[in-house]
Amino acid sequence: MRDIRSDLKDRAGLIENEINAAQEDFDHQLQQLKSEREARVEGLRMELAAIGKLMEAEYRRISTAPEPAGSDYRRGHDADEPAPAAEYRRVSELQASGRRGHHAEEAAPAVEYRRRSATPAAEPAPMAAAPAPLPLADFLVRRVNEAGPLSKDDLRQLAVRAGYFQDAESATRSVHATLLGIIKGGRVRELPNGALAPASMIDTLRQRRAV
Repeated sequence: MRDIRSDLKDRAGLIENEINAAQEDFDHQLQQLKSEREARVEGLRMELAAIGKLMEAEYRRISTAPEPAGSDYRRGHDADEPAPAAEYRRVSELQASGRRGHHAEEAAPAVEYRRRSATPAAEPAPMAAAPAPLPLADFLVRRVNEAGPLSKDDLRQLAVRAGYFQDAESATRSVHATLLGIIKGGRVRELPNGALAPASMIDTLRQRRAV
């Protein structure tokens, strides 16, 4: 029987060479991808920096732009200059200030349009958003917890004063139904005289466990 150990060694050497070649090819491609990524990222960073500089220059230009001349001087010379010249100067001013369109106003006389542009309408001051009112049940429970025992009539008057209702008559049914709900839920307790008092510690713990 022939000895094939030398053949096997040769075959093992070829496989090792293929493995090394595959690893070298992988390392080469990986390095190439890294180089391409770095070059692309660097180009994008340079473009982003250029855009940032342009934005800063534009902000400085807008902030240092001279204010338009007063309308009194222009009104004094509108009657003397020819209509075509006045129209050309008006269009030039509109283009310089960045306002385009408004074709309906372009047909109006130049003097009237500049008079309106010189006195812009004042914008209304922003109104502070009113805080959302508490639900009626939470309002009544808070008043009982803060003030102690209160009669149902006192709670009805407090709800009217807080703006939940226009008058005591319209508040009667809603307040009565709400009081029944918070008494049944254990948020307040009803005293023998009909007044409402804060819930006892036991009722409070029982209500928290239920929640």
